[in-house]
Amino acid sequence: MALTMTTREDFPTSEDFPGLSGKQTPLNLREAPGDHSHGEKNITLARRCGVVPMPWQCAEIKAINAVDESGSWVHSDSVLIAARQNGKSLIVALIVIYRIFVLKQNVLFTAQRWETAKELWEHTWNIVRSRKFLMKLVESRTCSQGRGTIFLSNGGRVVFTTRSADAGRGLTKVDLLIFDESYNLTDAEIAALAFLSQAAPDPQVFYMSSAVHREFPQHQNGQVLSAMRAQALDEWDEADPIYLSEYAAPQDLDPTSEETWRIANPSYGVISN
Repeated sequence: MALTMTTREDFPTSEDFPGLSGKQTPLNLREAPGDHSHGEKNITLARRCGVVPMPWQCAEIKAINAVDESGSWVHSDSVLIAARQNGKSLIVALIVIYRIFVLKQNVLFTAQRWETAKELWEHTWNIVRSRKFLMKLVESRTCSQGRGTIFLSNGGRVVFTTRSADAGRGLTKVDLLIFDESYNLTDAEIAALAFLSQAAPDPQVFYMSSAVHREFPQHQNGQVLSAMRAQALDEWDEADPIYLSEYAAPQDLDPTSEETWRIANPSYGVISN
C-alpha cells in the first residue's frame, strides 16, 4: 500500500469541462499521506452514476477518503472551506453514496437550516434513483417534517436533518458525521451528537462551509470552525492530522479583478462566474 499526497494541479486542462478556468488547488492545505483506493473507487462509482466531478472535487474525494496502512481513515476530522456555488454539495452527495452503498456505513448529515439539508437529500436521491443498480438496494426513503432518509437493505443508511438533540434518531452509531454550514456551529451542537460517532469503530467528522466573516450576524457562531482552521494551520499534528482545504484568493489581490475570481473559485467558468 503506497501512502501518498493527493495529486493536484493549479490550472489543469479538462476535456470534461473545457470552460473550467478556476484554480483547482486550495490557498491553504493541510493533508497527510494516505492510500487513495477508496477515493478512486468513489470517483468511479460517481461516473457510473453519470456524474463527472471536476478535478478539485476529485482531489477532495480522494483526500477525505484516504486511509492509512491499517485501513483506518487518515483524517478523522476534515474541513472544507470554499465560496458558495462552487459544488461542495456534490462532493458530499458522492461521498455519502459511496459510504452507504459500498462501505455500508451509517451517515448523518446536519445543517443549520432544513432547506439546506433537504436540498442535499434531493441531490443525493436524484443520483440514486437514476441508476437501477443502486435502487435495488434501497429499502426505504423519506423526506418530510425536517428529516430526509435513505435506508438500504445492506445496512447502509443516511439521515439528513437540522442540528438538534435528536438529529441522530434512528441511528445507533454514526460512521460519518457531516456538519454543513459550519460557520454556524457550536460546541454544544457537536457535543449533542458526539456519542453517536464515538460508538463507531473508526468515526470520521466532515466540516463544510463558506468562509467565516466576523462582521456577519449569521456568522457569530463561527468560532468553532475558525478554531479548527487555526489549529490545522498553526498546530498541525502528524499523529492526529486535521485535513484542511481552503479555497480562497490571497488577501493582497484586487477583489474586482476577474483573475482574483478565478483564483478564489475552483468551479469558475462552470458553476460560478
